[in-house]
Amino acid sequence: FKGHLVLLGGAGGLEERLMASPPADIKVAPGKLVSAINARKIFGAWLTPRGLIDYYHIFLSYRWNDFDTELVKAMFANFYVSVISGGRQVQVFLDRHRLEDGRIFATDFSKALINSLGAVPVVSHASLDRMLALKEDSNIDNVLLEWTFIVELFASGHLKFCLPIMIGKVNEKAQDGNFISDLFADKSVDQLPDIVC
Repeated sequence: FKGHLVLLGGAGGLEERLMASPPADIKVAPGKLVSAINARKIFGAWLTPRGLIDYYHIFLSYRWNDFDTELVKAMFANFYVSVISGGRQVQVFLDRHRLEDGRIFATDFSKALINSLGAVPVVSHASLDRMLALKEDSNIDNVLLEWTFIVELFASGHLKFCLPIMIGKVNEKAQDGNFISDLFADKSVDQLPDIVC
């Protein structure tokens, strides 16, 4: 591929073509096709990391919704291109990039959390909404499960840091410039029950 420019991101880029299902051989230069596996091997250092690994520096925890999802995707994009001592890449767990189809979600994110140096939970008004509606027969709330696990691992000293990001109500159309309210001022936290089913 020497002497050829390979577009990695954006429309039609290598990232997008690797996400195709099922992945076909990918044209990376005139007359040059590579398999999806070889493309990841060759260009992996410049691509978004995928799949589970044995160790993470940062575990990102959040509720899937428009704002929180975009926030953690941006955090992931900034962290995974960072380099720490010894020239090593920062390893970040973000479910949509690390979890694999056909596996047990709760087991894999729990193992990833145990194998993390620290956690960054996004505690937002939107993330708390579902917790306010939990009943005995509710499905398992994986975010609540993650946060409970984070608290226990941090309290035991297993996690070296926990840096929660607190976000109130998001109002993208705010005229006064206050696009995000204070989570504690809007009393969302006060509405949480002491015991969750």
